[in-house]
Amino acid sequence: MNRISFILQNKFGSSLCQQNQILNIVFKFSRLCEDFMMAQCCDNFQWTSVCNLPHVEGCDFDLGRCASCGRDVISVYNAYSPAADPCTYIPVAPDIAQDLLRLPPGPARKEYLRAWFDEKE
Repeated sequence: MNRISFILQNKFGSSLCQQNQILNIVFKFSRLCEDFMMAQCCDNFQWTSVCNLPHVEGCDFDLGRCASCGRDVISVYNAYSPAADPCTYIPVAPDIAQDLLRLPPGPARKEYLRAWFDEKE
């Protein structure tokens, strides 16, 4: 049994379905972290919050902007991440940021964010 499975079993019981769902979320989050490491916006990244986004698949999302270069960024926080820092910042295209701001808070924004998150898989 690997470390993550051991932690999940102790924290959430032995429900295989629930463990698999959480492992899927951790996997997606790890991929997002890798994407950011390959695509940092600039050498002097400084987070500035623009708007709170909904929770999707156990992760907390926020839309922001790098104060240094002005690039749109999504903050992803996952408490189940095996990384030392459970928060990562993913640069996004301006059209994605504008779509998220244009959509009213609620189901439509959440579904758009879910589709973006699933695309990262």
